[in-house]
Amino acid sequence: MAELLTVDFAFRSSLGNELLGLDPFSAYVRSIRGALAQYRCEILDCVAEGEQAFARVRFSGIHEATFRGFEPTEKLVSWMGAALFQCRDGLIAELWVLGDLAGLDELLTKNLKV
Repeated sequence: MAELLTVDFAFRSSLGNELLGLDPFSAYVRSIRGALAQYRCEILDCVAEGEQAFARVRFSGIHEATFRGFEPTEKLVSWMGAALFQCRDGLIAELWVLGDLAGLDELLTKNLKV
C-alpha cells in the first residue's frame, strides 16, 4: 500500500476519520479488515482528469466483529460509496471517501433481527 501513497497522505472517511500519514491510515484499514472478513472495496466506475479521479465504489465484507457499534452478525454486508482521489507525482496524496452509512446501518440492524 505504501508504494501507492505519498508520505504525507491525507484520508477522510465517511466513518468520521481524518487521518494524516501512512501509519494512521494503515491502522484504520486494519480495523476495518478486523471487523469485516474478506473486506473488499470494488471500484465500479472511475473518471480521471489531470491529477484527480472520482470513483463509484462498493464496500463489502463478512461482519465478524463489532462494527459501527453493531455486534457481529456473521453475514455479508455491503454498501455503496464514492471516492475522490488527489494525486501528486504519480502517487495518491489525498483520499476522501463518502459512503451510504444510513443504508449500512439499516442493513446491520436488519441482520441483527434475522
